[in-house]
Amino acid sequence: MFLYVYLVCFYPNYLGEKVNFIKANAAFTPKHIVPEWYFLPFYAMLRCVPAKLDGVLVMGGSIGILFILPLIAPYRVATAYFDKIYQFFF
Repeated sequence: MFLYVYLVCFYPNYLGEKVNFIKANAAFTPKHIVPEWYFLPFYAMLRCVPAKLDGVLVMGGSIGILFILPLIAPYRVATAYFDKIYQFFF
């Protein structure tokens, strides 16, 4: 406990990342920064689409598809292989 209090009070940045002390630049994103694993698909969608608004629409569409899929064929899961509309949206 004493070691913890000593580190926190006298050396608060001792165990911190060195990257946190680099001066920020709004016009440049460093290559070594990547989002957390749960944001990676959305980050990839934003990078694929050149326009910002289109990227936001693609991200919204990817979430919207998850709400639409159960409504297309809710009780025909076994026959989804033959349903062309379901295959298109999936």
